[in-house]
Amino acid sequence: MKLTYLSQGADHLDHVAVSNSSALIRTDDFARIEGFQTHCAELQKDLKFLSEALICLHFSRPAHPLATVLINDIRAIILHKFTLRAARQNPLLATWLLNAVALLQDHCVVTIERRFAIELVEHFGFDTVDAPSYRTEENKYLFFKLQGKRYAPQIDMVYERNFYNFTRDQVYSLTHLLFYVSDYGTTRFSCSSALSCALEHLTYDAYLNCDVDLMLELMLVYRSSDRSEKETVQLFESLASKLIRKSPNLHHALTVMDSEYYPKFYHQSLLAMMYRHSNIDGNGESNRSLQVTYRALREAHTFNISLRSGNYVKAARNFTRLDNVDAAHLKFCRGNLDRYLALQRYEFRDLTRDVRENVLSG
Repeated sequence: MKLTYLSQGADHLDHVAVSNSSALIRTDDFARIEGFQTHCAELQKDLKFLSEALICLHFSRPAHPLATVLINDIRAIILHKFTLRAARQNPLLATWLLNAVALLQDHCVVTIERRFAIELVEHFGFDTVDAPSYRTEENKYLFFKLQGKRYAPQIDMVYERNFYNFTRDQVYSLTHLLFYVSDYGTTRFSCSSALSCALEHLTYDAYLNCDVDLMLELMLVYRSSDRSEKETVQLFESLASKLIRKSPNLHHALTVMDSEYYPKFYHQSLLAMMYRHSNIDGNGESNRSLQVTYRALREAHTFNISLRSGNYVKAARNFTRLDNVDAAHLKFCRGNLDRYLALQRYEFRDLTRDVRENVLSG
């Protein structure tokens, strides 16, 4: 029987993820540090992992028994004698402390850390130095959470219309914005038909690029949208599991205790654990088989990629070959084609105007 990696109740995989993550937290090393500068350097080096481990622990409910040990290890780092002083001087460390306190407040963080985190935000603001814009949104999300409120950023329409031109970093910006809207895939959120179609395209595109990390993030937010379809969710789970099986090192990191590959693939392991614990299924059923769902997804993706290529003749031809897509997806593709052709007409008109003006002025 093939391992799916993403099915609920995979207790062994949860145990592997939490145990291997615990091994990466160097609590004893931090306890032995005497110099302030050394502490700052070591803490900053571990920030990314500590932040992502916290997010996974917070949203993976019910919590794994080992999670308490992991949380106490992280709390020991927060309560280190140098941590508050370091955060006061370094905005990056202040951001991490905000992250830690906001996510641990349901467990055991004491009042002084919570109050200090709020004061840090008031002192530094939300902006993180040399970081993508969605990090500012993350800080707002965490600050609201710290105060017991809900923060839901607005999703710009550009994500619905220009998705086929996105770079990998731009796709990450979208997934993170949707993380804050959906509480990291644990709460159903309202999603436009166009955005849902864009998420399907980007998820399949990540699969074709063998990008498991990005694919799992997209799957987590797509499944929590109110327009996700059960057949499409099942198809993505099957495709993601296929990718993991094709990568022996990634498979080893997700399934083996004390895996030597875990430090490299910890993010994929934590995402898979969050996905397993997100108690949200696909919202609707299309009554299509997985084979038909796959063909429709592939046809729509081929059409959208032809828009990116700039060949409008090829794009129009691919549009006529959308035989398996439903009415909603067909409307979405038609809208993309119309906007694309309108853009080409505008560009051609501007080009001929510039040529005419240059001739007349010459």
